[in-house]
Amino acid sequence: MELTWPTFRAASEATDPEWDPLTRDDLLFEDELLDVRLDAGRSTVSVIIDSGSRGFARVLVAHRVRAMHWSVLGQNVPRFGQRIARMIWTSNCRPVAGGLRLSLGVQGDLDFEARRASRISFRISAAEFTSYELHVEGMPEAPPDYGELDDAAIQAQRPDWDSTCRVVSWSRRTA
Repeated sequence: MELTWPTFRAASEATDPEWDPLTRDDLLFEDELLDVRLDAGRSTVSVIIDSGSRGFARVLVAHRVRAMHWSVLGQNVPRFGQRIARMIWTSNCRPVAGGLRLSLGVQGDLDFEARRASRISFRISAAEFTSYELHVEGMPEAPPDYGELDDAAIQAQRPDWDSTCRVVSWSRRTA
């Protein structure tokens, strides 16, 4: 997947705005955050997201990154430090001073009896974002059983940076 510095095609191939996570809030609801990569030399951050229930993966690329922030808030984050499906609950891309900010709220845990909650917040501030919708060969519709399988078996069932894929659509947003 060489998507960090793509050659853009005609604008007519861009994603329908109705399905563009750079313009539509919470479009990534219940998608799985799989991996984040930082290329410090190019000031680029790439995020791979599994939208398997809809039959595709998505890669979001931030160019000319000014800040990246990952925080775990609260207590009782399930299986913290272990491999687990981290589902996205909220998503948006908003203008901020000097650029745009992509914010993802990731599933934590709720304990109504103890009145505690946890959440994971991931934010990237950058001058430009690109979103790619990808068809990945052999991608299952449901996530693997993270509780039963080892890392190699889980990874074999997830799209990753080396997966063979085809770009279905893309969009770009600049500050």
